Amino acid sequence: MDVFYTVKSLSCIFRDIIDGLKSSNLDYRAELVASRSEVEERDKLPMFFYIPSFLSFRLLAETLKVIVKVLCGYGVNAVVMFKPDIFTILNIYSGKANIKPYIFRFSGNTLSMNIF
Repeated sequence: MDVFYTVKSLSCIFRDIIDGLKSSNLDYRAELVASRSEVEERDKLPMFFYIPSFLSFRLLAETLKVIVKVLCGYGVNAVVMFKPDIFTILNIYSGKANIKPYIFRFSGNTLSMNIF
């Protein structure tokens, strides 16, 4: 799952999401990936949270629930997107492919599905 949020709050939010995932036994893998120039130039950066299988809707829903709970605790109304690793392998990124680079998108209280 990809979550974008401001650089200032990123480390605290990221840590709290990891702690929440860990307490729910959902802490598979998480990353903050950004170069120094990206941190200096951009106001928002992505946080990545992984689950073992994109076919497990239960894991997806439980992981999303933890992420949204932490974001709401910070008063954050960020967009959360779920993108399976196969999209990355096939070089499906925003602006680089004919399809959207995610399967599910959660914003506010709305979960939408990307139909190809």
